[in-house]
Amino acid sequence: MKTNKINKNNLRLSEEAPSLFSDDDPATGLLIYYLGEDKEELFTGELYEIFQEHIVSEYEVKNGKKEGIQIDYFRNGSKDSINENSQNMQFGVYKEFDEHEKLKVVSVIWFNLNIKSIEFSENTITITEKKIDKKYIIPKRIESLLNLSNEELINYSFPPMVNGGFTEEDKRNVTARAFYFQNKTIYIYENNTLTKVISTINSESTFYGWKIEKEIKDGIINKILLESEEETLREVLWNGGKLSKDDRIIPEEELPTNIIQLLNLSPEKLLSFPFEATELEQNEFLNKNIIL
Repeated sequence: MKTNKINKNNLRLSEEAPSLFSDDDPATGLLIYYLGEDKEELFTGELYEIFQEHIVSEYEVKNGKKEGIQIDYFRNGSKDSINENSQNMQFGVYKEFDEHEKLKVVSVIWFNLNIKSIEFSENTITITEKKIDKKYIIPKRIESLLNLSNEELINYSFPPMVNGGFTEEDKRNVTARAFYFQNKTIYIYENNTLTKVISTINSESTFYGWKIEKEIKDGIINKILLESEEETLREVLWNGGKLSKDDRIIPEEELPTNIIQLLNLSPEKLLSFPFEATELEQNEFLNKNIIL
């Protein structure tokens, strides 16, 4: 059983340690770890997971959340993957290996979203990189990783993460560190409060294509936007729960069916649009509620 620490200065515990307790992290679906049943002290150190007497995962934790390096293992003890985390999300470089620890994939991950990958298959190398809308502010660490050459990224050696991977400039920019990606939905938090949910429509990337966005203030939806890459097609505003504006722009070019449906939904139905649902569920909602 592997017992080496990721960092020799870490306090190292099993996930099953009797002194360790946890709560759900609503922002990520993972856990927040504490020392002691009263849950007054957030755990900082290193945890490992055991399955059938084998360590299958070990990861650094800071203030209760995954932050730093995580290593997952095959049953034979060889390395399955290694990645960097911040705030309970993948944030930085991810490497995946085969059972002989031959590199299969190296990626740059921005809060669970894969934005660049180099994949190795037999004698071929495939490089994919997602386009990022300029309105999204990329943390300096992610920007620096994207600026590495392919060779530098392949040889990346996972140095210790400082300040959760954020520069002082990033820390001053709340939006830059508040993105949480899940599938094709973006959740934006400011001061730990959910302020926006953006759902991508008809696109494989979270960063471009059609989007429907809801803005939340004091726990209440106060704005919904339907946007293309180029412009806002519909803006609906509520003031104190009452409809105050519903502006629509119909471009000359042909629009996808579900975008036309979103343009034609009543404001009240638009309020209940299932942002977090799958694309299939969203289309079922549109087909059920459309008013032509």
